[in-house]
Amino acid sequence: MIVLLLALFSPLAAASPLVVRFDSAGAAPAEPLLAILVVGETRTEIALRDDGERPDFAKEDSRFAGGSDFSGGKLTLILSAGGVELGSAPVEFTDPTAPHDVDVSMSAGELTVSVSAPPDPSGAAPPAGSGEPAPVGSPGGPPVAGGGGGGFVGAGGEASPQPVTFPTGDSGDGLLFIGVGVGLLALLGAGWLWRRWRAAPTSRSAEVQVVPEPGLLAPSFPSLSDGLAAWVAPGEARGILEPLLRHLADRHRVLVAAAADVELRPVAGGPVYRILGVRPSLVGDVAESLGREPGPPLCVLLVLDEAVEDALRDYRDLLPQDVGGLVLLGKAVNSGLPTVVVGVVSEGWSLQHGATTITVATSARGLDVV
Repeated sequence: MIVLLLALFSPLAAASPLVVRFDSAGAAPAEPLLAILVVGETRTEIALRDDGERPDFAKEDSRFAGGSDFSGGKLTLILSAGGVELGSAPVEFTDPTAPHDVDVSMSAGELTVSVSAPPDPSGAAPPAGSGEPAPVGSPGGPPVAGGGGGGFVGAGGEASPQPVTFPTGDSGDGLLFIGVGVGLLALLGAGWLWRRWRAAPTSRSAEVQVVPEPGLLAPSFPSLSDGLAAWVAPGEARGILEPLLRHLADRHRVLVAAAADVELRPVAGGPVYRILGVRPSLVGDVAESLGREPGPPLCVLLVLDEAVEDALRDYRDLLPQDVGGLVLLGKAVNSGLPTVVVGVVSEGWSLQHGATTITVATSARGLDVV
């Protein structure tokens, strides 16, 4: 992230304060008075004012000043007054990264410029080896006669205030860099927390457990909380499909997986969802998606003519842990699942699971034990 911030803001970090000062020698130049910095095809205009506002020192003393940020070692300076260019001169900096004062003057129609390091308000001399001697009368340079303490001598022999160069760049740049960095860190932190939340386990804690449902229709029969159970209903016993679906939909949402030729009549309750396909992975994916939605408990009803043991094992393994259901088979198979055998009797249907046999009949809610 630090490398990214440096890459984004390196052009801003390389810019240095540049102040242009023009001494009109008492003349009143036409407005606007501009110092135009030309680098290649780029022109930067600096307004020069004599209003006593920084970086100008004194109001209406015929000395004009203006400032900007500049990056580079060479430029051409053009002085313009009232839209007319008065002259131009090349400017070169020995240290492009340091702040500079560019002093401009006109003599016999020629533009003269000199470059100096900005004076230090503490009065210290420029650092050794800077390559830019202190101008006459500046702090650290030779004083002008009659000027006290190295100040500049103004009109009437009075010493003007010691010059101080003030950067004109926006002081909020540093805060901008810090704000962008903090914003990027906040985004990264939010993304990390979101990934942690998505990856967090959804299982219930050991302190909160779901009480299993009772056996379906009889206490000893397989419960919908026990996973998948096989109901074998050959021939006419297949007619139990409709009341069985109505019974399941009375207290549950039901996902039905059956071939397209299996007719399902609308039932109350549920709701009942149907997918036209019996592929185990499809059933598992849809059951997992529906299981995350709010509502009554979800159960699955698979309607198959026949199935092999491996396919039934896949159905069982691919269902979510808290979703149970029934496989209604047309033929008996060694399924490895709890099995209920359905037969036809005069009252309705007989249901046999192990040593227990019960008789059920159609009712308003689906099936009732007779």
